[in-house]
Order: sequence, then C-alpha cells, then structure tokens
Amino acid sequence: MMREGLIVSTVLLAIGYLGWAHAEWRIKRYLIRIDTLADELAQERAEAKRLGNVLNSMTN
Repeated sequence: MMREGLIVSTVLLAIGYLGWAHAEWRIKRYLIRIDTLADELAQERAEAKRLGNVLNSMTN
C-alpha cells in the first residue's frame, strides 16, 4: 500500500512538473513574440517619423 502511494504521488508530481514546464515554455514564447512585435513597431514608428520629416522639409 505504501509503495503504490509513492508511485501514484511520483507520477502526479511528474505530470505537474511537465504542466509547469509547458506553461513556462509558452510564457517565454509569448514574451519573445511581444519583444519582436515591439521592435517591429519601434522600427515602423522611426520610419514614419523619418518620412514625416522628409515631407515637412519638402513642403516648407
């Protein structure tokens, strides 16, 4: 009885760890995606500002 309880608790612990590891992996993946999107947005804003400055210099 004691051995079966140990086996069951070990299996449940392993399943819990795998679930936690998968959640950590998903969080890291989303954080990387957010960083990538933020970098792309910053580049687009810089390009829009540069183009706005060019347009302003042409119209002034």
